[in-house]
Amino acid sequence: MQALPAQPRYKGDYPRLAPALARPIRWDLIAAQYDQMVKIMIIGVRDPALM
Repeated sequence: MQALPAQPRYKGDYPRLAPALARPIRWDLIAAQYDQMVKIMIIGVRDPALM
């Protein structure tokens, strides 16, 4: 994950992701929501209906 900002992103390879790849990654939002996302994924593994 640390090297992710240095990785090239190719808009042409993933046209449906073009809007997300057109702007910088908001690392502050990811950091703020990371614990909640992990909790949801753990619950989702136990209960696929919640995924």
